This record gives sequence, C-alpha cells and structure tokens, in this order.
Amino acid sequence: MAAGSLSKCIACLKLRSRSSRHARQRRPPFLPRRSLVRLNIHVIDDDEKSLRAIRSSLKGQGQHWQVHFHADEADYLNRRKADAPSCLILELKLAGIDGLDFQQRLRSAGEAPTIIFLTAQGSIPTVVQAMKQGAIEFLTKPVRPTELRAAVQQAEKIESIRWKQREEIRMRRQQLASLTRREREVFALVVAGYMNKVTAALLEINEGTVKIHRRHLMRKFSTTRLTELVRIAAMLGIKRSDESTDDDKRPDKPSKAG
Repeated sequence: MAAGSLSKCIACLKLRSRSSRHARQRRPPFLPRRSLVRLNIHVIDDDEKSLRAIRSSLKGQGQHWQVHFHADEADYLNRRKADAPSCLILELKLAGIDGLDFQQRLRSAGEAPTIIFLTAQGSIPTVVQAMKQGAIEFLTKPVRPTELRAAVQQAEKIESIRWKQREEIRMRRQQLASLTRREREVFALVVAGYMNKVTAALLEINEGTVKIHRRHLMRKFSTTRLTELVRIAAMLGIKRSDESTDDDKRPDKPSKAG
C-alpha cells in the first residue's frame, strides 16, 4: 500500500476521533484549563532499535512524564499502575501478541489507557480498526521524535481530563453518601423537575421542609445552581423518582408541575 494513502487515512481518522472525543470528554467546570497530572507512559515493543529511538525521543521531555518499557504484555500487566493516568505506546505485531486484540481485551475489561500505536506494519483496515477501538494515534516506524512527543502530549491532555473526571465522580459519590434518606428522596424529585409544592405532596411533608432539604443538598454538593444538581445526578446515575430503583420507596408516576 502506498505510504501516502495510509497517511491520508490516518489523518482523516484522527480528525474524526478527536472531534468525537471533544464532544464526549468535556472538562469538569471546576478544573483549571492547564491542570495536568503525572502521566505514566508504558511502551510495549520487543525491537531494541525502536526502544532506543523511543527512549531518545522522550528523554527529558515533560515534567509530568514517567516512562516504563515492557518486552511483552505480561510484563506490562504486572507492572502497570491501574490507579494512575496512563498512556500505552503499543507495537502492532509482537511475538505471541496482536496489538489490536490486546487493545480490545483492555477495553472489554474496562482498563484501556490512552493508546498510541507505533509500528512498521500497517494497512488502512488496521488503522480503521485501531481508531474505532479508541487509539488516538497510529504512527509508522521510523517515527520522527516531534511526532511521537506530540502524540504523547495529546495523550497527556486526554488522560488529565479523564482522570479528573474520575476524581470528581469519586467525590460526588462521597457527597451522595452523606445525604439522609429524606434528602435523597428530595434530590431525586428535584432533579426530575418537580416543584417544591409537588415534592412536598408526594413525600407528604411540609413545603418549608422541602426548601430546607434543598438548601442542605446545595450545601452538601457545594453548589448554588439547580442545573449543577441535575448534572451531578446524571453523573451518578440517579434515576427519576418515577422509575424503580433498588430498595428506595418511590411515588407512583406523579405528574410534573407546569
């Protein structure tokens, strides 16, 4: 296959992939724009020449980069830090391992880091499959140092946003756990759009009590906006009050006010 055709295919797929990721991975509103986390870069490649080139390209680059080299997938799985932001630079063809299959296995297990493929073997179908499975770059050997560094910088930005989103979910779950049972009932009704009067009637409590619970919700979730409560509920998978959930007591499909 002509190198020019493969390069055009890769460029087109990367453009689509970045556009799609931008829509999915919006930065949490409380995060600073340039806040980065320490990135663990894992390289799986059994070619010594390639490893030397990668080591030289990444050496001294990025204050937040820590590079780990692995000869095979088993070494990577044993040494990786599952609780840390990670980027995986992966050779497509290794002894006893197919890069695309390994990528899919990581995805299926919910453990896929941001992946950059780096290989001397590539075809348009291979590139298409890799990008569809979430790879952010498909680089061909020999790779220019500037190209590799740019790919890792892109991975750093993606992982920074992704990791902080995980941290926000963890924090929001702790906040949810601090709610009383009544506050959780009010929370579910409020984010579903029910007015205070309707919420009070459904829960058979005073409207003033509902307002007090709403203030407690705002304080515990550190916000003053209803739209933010709705966003948090969606993040945590809080269902509408008229949908059945585990052992919560829910009203029978009430009508919403106005």
